[in-house]
Amino acid sequence: MSIANEALLNEIERAKKRIESFILSDNYIHLFSESTPDTVIASLLLSAFLIKRNIPFAAHFVNPLFTEIELNKYVGQKVNFGCIPQNFLIESVFEISHNSSCNCIFSEKINPYKFGLNGALIGSTACLTYMIIKDEFEITQRLAPLLVAASITSQSVYDADVLVGLNKEMLDSFVSKGNLASINSPKIPLAEGVDLSTSLFLTLEPYIPGVTGDKRGAQKLVKKLSQGGLIKKTNGIFTGEEARAIRDEISRLRSESGFKELPEKFIGTNYISPALPLETPIRNLIGTTFCLEACVNKGEYSLIYKLALIDDKKIYSDVLDVLDSYVTQVANAVIQILQTQEYVRETQNALYVLSPKGVSKEIALRVAKTLAQHSSAREKPVLVVDHIGSKSYIAAASLFMDTQYDLGRIFYSLAKKYRGIGKGLPYLAEAVIPTQNVEEFFDEVDVQLGSPT
Repeated sequence: MSIANEALLNEIERAKKRIESFILSDNYIHLFSESTPDTVIASLLLSAFLIKRNIPFAAHFVNPLFTEIELNKYVGQKVNFGCIPQNFLIESVFEISHNSSCNCIFSEKINPYKFGLNGALIGSTACLTYMIIKDEFEITQRLAPLLVAASITSQSVYDADVLVGLNKEMLDSFVSKGNLASINSPKIPLAEGVDLSTSLFLTLEPYIPGVTGDKRGAQKLVKKLSQGGLIKKTNGIFTGEEARAIRDEISRLRSESGFKELPEKFIGTNYISPALPLETPIRNLIGTTFCLEACVNKGEYSLIYKLALIDDKKIYSDVLDVLDSYVTQVANAVIQILQTQEYVRETQNALYVLSPKGVSKEIALRVAKTLAQHSSAREKPVLVVDHIGSKSYIAAASLFMDTQYDLGRIFYSLAKKYRGIGKGLPYLAEAVIPTQNVEEFFDEVDVQLGSPT
C-alpha cells in the first residue's frame, strides 16, 4: 500500500469515529446529498446503514445550482447546497457532496476532496462512504453494483478499467465475494437474456451514431451483423470473433459520422451482477451505470432506492423506461446540434454550444460529454448552455481527467463573479448565471482555459 493510501486510511479511521459519535447523539439525522449519481448512492448507502440501526433520518436531494427553486419550502440558514430549517441542529446534518470547489460550514462533510488527495486515489464519494462504514454494514448483492457504478460515474469515462486506488480495491472486493462476476466482451450493457439491439440502443458511452437512442437503427445494425454471418445469435454475451465484429461496425459508424476512434479497450473486462435477472441490461455493470445517471438526472431518486433495497422485479422495467426516454432525448439533441452549425461557436480553447429546444438541464451534461467525443471538438472542452428565462444553465465536459485546468474551479470562481453558482470537477462542471452575463462568462472561461495553471 502506498504512503498516500496509508494517510487516507488513517483519515478514514478518524472519520469513522466522528460518524459513530454523530449517530449516537440522539438527533434526528438529515442527509443533504448533492444530486449527482455518485453522491446519491453515497446517501443511499448511509440510508441503508441508518435503517439497519433503527435511527430516524430524512434524505434530501439537492441540486446546488437550483437551490432557491428546488428548496423554496425551506427557510433559514443557507449552506453550500441547501437551505437548512432554523430548528435543525448543526450536528444533525450530513453534507454529501462531490466537487472540487465545494465549501461548507459543517464539519460532517463526506467529500473525497476533503481528504486532501483531490480524488486521485478515491475520487468517489460513494467509495469513501463505503470505506467509512464497511466494517459495520454488510453490502448486499443488490447494493454492490450500484456502489461501483457510482465510482465509475465519478470518472471522465465510463469504464471500470480506469478505477484506481481504493475505488479499484472496492471493485476487486466485490468480485472476490461474488457480488460481481467478470466477463470479456464489448463494453456495452450485454446480459444473457438481453437482445443485442437493446444493448446497443441503450449505449450512452461510447455514443453510436444512428444506433444510440434509435431502436430502428439498432435493429438494422444487428440484422446486418446476423445476415452477414458475423454473429450467430442476436442476444446474450458476445465474445471472440463476434465481439470484434460488433466493435468493427460501431467503429465504422463513428468514423463515418465524425466521432473519435473507440477506446483501445472497448473489448475487455466487463462485469455482471449474478443476483439480478438475466433479462435486464441492469444485470450488466455498464447498464447499471447508465440507469443510475438517467434516474438521477431525471430526479427519479425513489427508483434508485427501490432498485437497491426492494426485491421487486417490476422495478427493472420502471428504471429501463427512464433510461429509454433519457437516451432518446440525448440522441435527438446530439443529432440536432451536429446537423447545423447555428448553435455552435468555436474558439481556440473550447467549443460553445447554444442548446436548441429540447436540450434541458437534465440532459445537457451528457450532451456535452457526447459532443466532446466528436472530432469537431478537437480535443477541447465542450460547453452547452440552456437559457431558462432570466437564468442560463451551463454544462461543460472534457474527455480528459489529467488536464492542466480544473473546469470545476473555473466555473466556481467565475459564476460567483457573475452573480451565479458554479461547481464541478476538473473534467466536468456546471453553472447557473444570469442570462445577460453569459457572453462575458464565456469570454473569461476561454481566457482561463488558454492560461492553465
